[in-house]
Amino acid sequence: MAIFPMQYLGMKRTAALGVAATLLAPLMAQADVTGLSSDGLRVSGYGTLGVSSVHGADPWRFRREIIQPAAMGQSAATDIDTRLGLQANWTLSQQWELVGQVLLKRRAAAASASESIAWGFASYTPTPQWTLRIGRTSPDLFLLADYRNVGFAYPWARPSVEFYGWMPISSVDGVDVTRAWEQGDAHWRAKAFAGRSRLTLAGADGDTPVDGKRMAGFTLSREEQGLTLKLSLAHAVTRPSDTGPLQTFRHALLSVTQLPVPSVAAEASALMALVPDNDFVTRYGALGASWDLGAWQLQAEAAKISGNFSASRARYGYASVAYRLRNATLYTLVSAVRPSDAPTPVPAWEATLAPVVGPALAALVQQLGTQAAAQNNLAREDQQSVTFGTRLDLGTSTALKLQWDAVRVRSNGSGLWFGGSAEPRKVNVYSAVLDVVF
Repeated sequence: MAIFPMQYLGMKRTAALGVAATLLAPLMAQADVTGLSSDGLRVSGYGTLGVSSVHGADPWRFRREIIQPAAMGQSAATDIDTRLGLQANWTLSQQWELVGQVLLKRRAAAASASESIAWGFASYTPTPQWTLRIGRTSPDLFLLADYRNVGFAYPWARPSVEFYGWMPISSVDGVDVTRAWEQGDAHWRAKAFAGRSRLTLAGADGDTPVDGKRMAGFTLSREEQGLTLKLSLAHAVTRPSDTGPLQTFRHALLSVTQLPVPSVAAEASALMALVPDNDFVTRYGALGASWDLGAWQLQAEAAKISGNFSASRARYGYASVAYRLRNATLYTLVSAVRPSDAPTPVPAWEATLAPVVGPALAALVQQLGTQAAAQNNLAREDQQSVTFGTRLDLGTSTALKLQWDAVRVRSNGSGLWFGGSAEPRKVNVYSAVLDVVF
């Protein structure tokens, strides 16, 4: 559960088209779709066909989450939201169930086939109050944690990019324990999980495998009369598989800290402190609320990220209002992400160092400082968006959505985009998606 300042990790530009899949038994029930079943085995599925037109971003590429490579085109990109998938649930007894879920979607070209397995776990329920799951599950850190890829389950074309797009890890190999209980009319649920994860990030300069070495979290939720409240806390330690480029970069800055110019040495030390040498530590805390008032649906989440690398420290949030009228739902969504740290200023070392180390070396040191500041700023996420859209339910298992996102990216805040740069942008994204469950 972490964002990496990918500009530090030596990546190359790639593009790939994928399909994605996730299936939830509760979702199938809500949609009046039972799937195929035989002797305790049930297979069900869902899919999304989407097309998006992006205006004002070129050469940046819009993406719904940071693991995606560059979209294939701007005027009619079909590889941002298109997904397809299957899930199998095998009930062995009242206490035991095996669940497998395939999640094929747009991923980095270097991503392994195992990354397409979203779920693969054994569930043990000794009593109605306790559930233990062992294997590959999803980290339960958002309101939409278990179905962020199931488009039929929410009104929008996609969940808030500002809130959900930064989170690259959607599967964890480990264990979780859930305790559920009733208190009056309220249903409470507490869950603790621990494990590790591995994924591949796509970047403009290449693909980078990332190892989530240690992850642990806790969630507490309460549901009563259509109102759901949720608290999420998590801690993660992650590391890129190849730390060589990062170590080389830090070693060069370390040499600058040893120059006999105190002001330059201090600024070089500050640049080194922006990014850790090996392990990236992320601490996450969030509150979420959703309220189903019949025709009205309200939902909001807010989160704060802290850790040991500057570009990841930020505050995230969104709020959504949807109104259902017969088979049509009108909705609006406002979301934003704001970095906790200010942009890194570009150091002015060359004039100060030239009399000490000579013009040629001073120019090289200046180039290093400029690059360090630019790389950290490119990883920052600083943007907001306003969304308007319509969902048309064409039946009990099909929905068509038309959506407009007006996105404003601030200076040094393009970290959510593929191939972003330092200048600010105002971008319009027009999307049409068809969601189905079967």
